Amino acid sequence: MHSVAGVITEGQKNRSFINVKTNEKVAFYSEGEKIVEKIGDYSISNKALNFANNAIKTSCNSKVIFIDEIGRLEREKKCLYKEISKLLKEKQKIDDKIIIMVIRDFLVQEILELLDIEPLKIWKIKEKPGEGLAKDIYEFILKDYKMREGGL
Repeated sequence: MHSVAGVITEGQKNRSFINVKTNEKVAFYSEGEKIVEKIGDYSISNKALNFANNAIKTSCNSKVIFIDEIGRLEREKKCLYKEISKLLKEKQKIDDKIIIMVIRDFLVQEILELLDIEPLKIWKIKEKPGEGLAKDIYEFILKDYKMREGGL
């Protein structure tokens, strides 16, 4: 069993999904790939979407599950919504887990209602986050979790 799994996004100009468990990275879009989602300046290919959704799907055996970033596409029940929703509905599989989700501030209430969840903790980040913020947050939480639980 891996202690940490999930998916994070990286990059400002050239965005990628990173599988937290394997550290594999796939660009949102590479020339010639089929675009299945478009948001702002970003295109997301079928390959990237499958990669990110698979990272979430295979995370249910991990102690800590990290999902970055839930936004407008998920609000419209697109992109990562289906796998996130499935994961959260399988309550017996997630009861002993920590699930960390990064949600745009202006969407927090809508997403919580859409996914029918009540968070134990919410961190609000006022400034535009830097490149490594998602990684910094999950590393901080893992250190805290290890100290409380005696390790993962």
